[in-house]
Amino acid sequence: ARPVIEAFSLSKPVIASDFQSTREIIKQDHTGLLFQPNNYQALSNNIIRLIENPVFAKNLGKNGYKEAVIKYNAIKNSKKIFQYYDDLYV
Repeated sequence: ARPVIEAFSLSKPVIASDFQSTREIIKQDHTGLLFQPNNYQALSNNIIRLIENPVFAKNLGKNGYKEAVIKYNAIKNSKKIFQYYDDLYV
């Protein structure tokens, strides 16, 4: 899942295997494209889709970036981690 978030932070469109961890992060056709594992035809179709639709690809990247800024920024995550430890020791 980390490579997906890193791609989001760089405004890159994402194509990923449809596993639970990626499905929780990627919103199909909004922040990225998913395909069933080992379905190479679906993977190639998604790649072609992005090549043939550069505006769509750019929008996926923009939407992913917005998602990364809102959900996965370092300050917000560090606060969650510190709160978790505070809760453990209080």
